Amino acid sequence: MLNDGIPPSPERKTAALLLSHPPVWRGLQDGRAGLEKARHGNFDLDISDWNMPGMDGLAMLRRMRAERALCRLPKRRCQILGSEANQWQA
Repeated sequence: MLNDGIPPSPERKTAALLLSHPPVWRGLQDGRAGLEKARHGNFDLDISDWNMPGMDGLAMLRRMRAERALCRLPKRRCQILGSEANQWQA
């Protein structure tokens, strides 16, 4: 729980989660490979870039939401130069 009197933003919630449970990273650089790994892995959280080769982050997010086994997995999309329009699409 993060309770410091400041309304929690998604970024603060993610940071608190990562600090309280040190992650085991499974780094991939391709959206298709990431989706396949998510299908066969046992993950607690998916953090993916918006721009990836093979399949972008939005397409990966949509597929994960459509699959019964992955729809409840918490997901975060990030981009260094992200726009508000991208946030609304996700």
